[in-house]
Amino acid sequence: MKQLNQKLAAIIKQHSTQEMIDNFNNVGVPISRVNRIPEVCADPLIADHLVKARDPRTGIEIAISPPPIISAHLRKRGMTMEFPPRLGEHNQVVFGALGCDVATLQSQGIL
Repeated sequence: MKQLNQKLAAIIKQHSTQEMIDNFNNVGVPISRVNRIPEVCADPLIADHLVKARDPRTGIEIAISPPPIISAHLRKRGMTMEFPPRLGEHNQVVFGALGCDVATLQSQGIL
């Protein structure tokens, strides 16, 4: 098996991906390109369904996989969401709502 893989690799290296796809298609052998992440994200079936968020501090935009079901809310927002919070960013809101003294927790090294 190792020898077979080595011989196939030597032959495949001599051809472009498209040539190999055409050759396999011509003889009826199923084949598909293995895309890298940027190519997958650019695919028209994927690109319009990626959920994106932009960091208001840095301007960096992230994208996550399309959800299984695209809600009307996501469509209305143009497939964008708020950027995820940084570690501790909402401590005051969350712990304050629970009645905790956030400043004390921080001074004790808890938060």
